[in-house]
Amino acid sequence: MDLSLAGGIIIGLGVLALLLPYQWAIYVMVASTLFGATEAVAFGGIGVLPASLFMVFFIARSIVREDSRAIWASIRIGSPGFWLLLLVGYGCVSAMVFPRVLSDSTFVYAIDRSATASATTQLTLQPLGPVSGNLSQSVYLAGECFLYIAASMTLWRRGASRTIADAFLFLAVLNVMAASIDLLSGAAGIDLLDAIKTAQYTIMDDATIGGVRRISGTFSESSAFAGFSLPLFAFTANLWLLGYRRKLCGLLAALTAGFVLLSTSSTGYVGLAAYLIVFMVSRSGSIVRASRARKFQVIAIASLLMVLVAGVLVAIDSPVVTTVSDVIDRTLTNKMDSDSGIERSAWNLQALVNFVDTFGLGVGLGSARASSFIAVTLGNLGLPGAVLFGLFFYRIIDRRARASTWASDRIVSFAAAQAVCASLIGATLSGTVVDLGPCTYLLAAVAFGTLDVRRAPVLTRVKHLGAGSRAMDGRGAAS
Repeated sequence: MDLSLAGGIIIGLGVLALLLPYQWAIYVMVASTLFGATEAVAFGGIGVLPASLFMVFFIARSIVREDSRAIWASIRIGSPGFWLLLLVGYGCVSAMVFPRVLSDSTFVYAIDRSATASATTQLTLQPLGPVSGNLSQSVYLAGECFLYIAASMTLWRRGASRTIADAFLFLAVLNVMAASIDLLSGAAGIDLLDAIKTAQYTIMDDATIGGVRRISGTFSESSAFAGFSLPLFAFTANLWLLGYRRKLCGLLAALTAGFVLLSTSSTGYVGLAAYLIVFMVSRSGSIVRASRARKFQVIAIASLLMVLVAGVLVAIDSPVVTTVSDVIDRTLTNKMDSDSGIERSAWNLQALVNFVDTFGLGVGLGSARASSFIAVTLGNLGLPGAVLFGLFFYRIIDRRARASTWASDRIVSFAAAQAVCASLIGATLSGTVVDLGPCTYLLAAVAFGTLDVRRAPVLTRVKHLGAGSRAMDGRGAAS
């Protein structure tokens, strides 16, 4: 086992999290997800990221210090935790059994980071068989299931939903700062974030398109940065829409969207456009009535400004038009004709072949990669895994609030559910593995768990809202 400096820091913070108030653990857990290309601990060829390492301490703290009744409440029959637990069971069994029972029955683009695997073999078709991905993906999925339960337990505390919301706002601030450093240091010809990109990934942080440097922030590539930023944009935009810390959330939403556009990632462009459709059709009016009119006003003003700016740039024959046209051409129009597009299309096609070759059972969790969450789920976990995932996310999005739920809880829950939708959109466009990352499961816990906890009587709601939410309308019905 190799322990890095980052790993030592995370272990130190983890020990403190066991002793200090729960807010400390939440902030560190959420903030650690930012370091998506930093290796904390390495076991052979398998690296562990800071978020995955701190997750162990967060789960342990919840088991020791939270109400044990919340464990059973979070996994009761029919709840999202119940379906997630079944998914973990099926996934782990499939990872152990399917690659051996179905060995050589189909070919896969294997997920193998063992010492015997090379970069070349990982990108070529191989006969199905046990690989290191079976173990690593099983550990990740099980860990994130326990993280979901631990976060649901923490939400039993009064004010926990607002603490988690503020922690994600802090994460959005850190993400914007990292993107700014990446942009400015890149313009100066240096890379100030290179020191923290120590994970065993292919780091592509100096790529350019049409002369525009691609922003990757603290991640290995721009696509990963855009996929991470999309749910943060959704979360901050919906909090702004519903009146929670409006100035801060509005600024963070605008900056996050701007950096997604500057990342020149096709995942960012298509994902942002797809999520804006979800944003427009969402039932935010059932939470805060004024949000419906506010939503259309913002879209109308933004559209008008875009048309005016585009018209001015074309009229003066600005070089910006040529640059933007080139970027759009390379990231969207001709993306599928590029080497990357052809390679990723082959991964998705082979994942569907794996699904058919195994009669809908899948080749086992972690056996094969793809370039879409839907394709990789069908290829690895088959129809049973896809159904269990579907039931989990359906229960997260189809939330029902109790009559005594505080208005602030409804707002945070709605924003978290929207962020989960944005995360799924990004993963559907470019997700290479079944693992969706800790952020998605933390947000899922907030979306459902915040409304699932019995709160104080209705008369105490207004007192709980606080100064940051005075403009919020507490009359919204359950969405």
